[in-house]
Amino acid sequence: MDHLENLKFVNYAMIVLNLLMAAAVVAAGGLQVFLLYLAGEVAVGAYIAPVCVPVTIGFVLFLMAYMHLQTGVRVVWGGGRSLQTVMAILSMCNCPIGTFYAAYAIWVVWIGEESYREFED
Repeated sequence: MDHLENLKFVNYAMIVLNLLMAAAVVAAGGLQVFLLYLAGEVAVGAYIAPVCVPVTIGFVLFLMAYMHLQTGVRVVWGGGRSLQTVMAILSMCNCPIGTFYAAYAIWVVWIGEESYREFED
């Protein structure tokens, strides 16, 4: 069983998960702005937090998806061990899916015998 190939697909699954979370956060912010509009809020300051916070969080999740794409591409070629380790550590807080992803990724790049040899070559 080729664990590097499996890790590539797990990284691609994390891309989908991050993009879905980004879309949900931005949609929730848009719904909040829409509800403020229906409530008759006219002050510009009332719209700053409901717009800026979800857009910023969505942007960070989009960047995480992009980094998972880069990691998935590089890990198959036997490179990107440090990038994979950083992505695993960053994803560890996303319980429980990110924790399982992090444990598997760290096992593949640092402990798994055949993949460890692939990175050393």
